[in-house]
Amino acid sequence: MSELPKINRTFPEIVMIEIPAPDYTKNMKLKDIIKDNSVEFIRYRKGNLYYMISYENDFYEFPVPIEDCGDATFFNNDKAIMFMRYIRKALEDKTFVLTAL
Repeated sequence: MSELPKINRTFPEIVMIEIPAPDYTKNMKLKDIIKDNSVEFIRYRKGNLYYMISYENDFYEFPVPIEDCGDATFFNNDKAIMFMRYIRKALEDKTFVLTAL
């Protein structure tokens, strides 16, 4: 049986680059997001209530920290204006994220 010929192959160096996520919230105005809109509770995780809001035919979610709730009552559905401070903070902190249904 004959030996197979050795093939010298060189592979290009693999370079990992970090691609930043698109800043789709850049042109969003808080007033436009909350105007005549409502939020819906979607889940609780690691000290945060997560709410979802619809804006321009897309759905976004944002966290509401439990430690910031005090003795407030949070409903499954509520007016977006009641969550304005949390939406503003989420826009600033980049935690106002596009979500899939």
